[in-house]
Amino acid sequence: MLRCGLLGETLGHSYSPMIHHELGEYDYRLFEVSKEDLDAFLCSDRWDGLNVTIPYKKAVVPYCVELSEAAAKLQSVNTLVRRPDGTLYGDNTDLFGFLYMVRSSGIDPAGNLQRKRRWCWAAAGPPSR
Repeated sequence: MLRCGLLGETLGHSYSPMIHHELGEYDYRLFEVSKEDLDAFLCSDRWDGLNVTIPYKKAVVPYCVELSEAAAKLQSVNTLVRRPDGTLYGDNTDLFGFLYMVRSSGIDPAGNLQRKRRWCWAAAGPPSR
């Protein structure tokens, strides 16, 4: 059975385990890890896949042997997979989700500069990282 979870510092508010329990037949846990214990946790074999949240989206990047195009461009990872050989692959799905929301709202992200300024500020904060 896959061992998955959410990696962060304070996660008591998260509904992720309940949501993932409904989505599939895999183990999904909350991994509250202190900054001091991050290295040992990432190098452990306690997990197969992780969702990564603040404050670790940038901190996990150096552990990845390979990054998706989005993760490499943003230097931010919110999805981490341990491959069969033990190496880590990092992806960032935040950009896709944000662009989907923008396009679904009828805004063309490639549109004129004035329009971009109106919605771009929403992606400038910590959640975009």
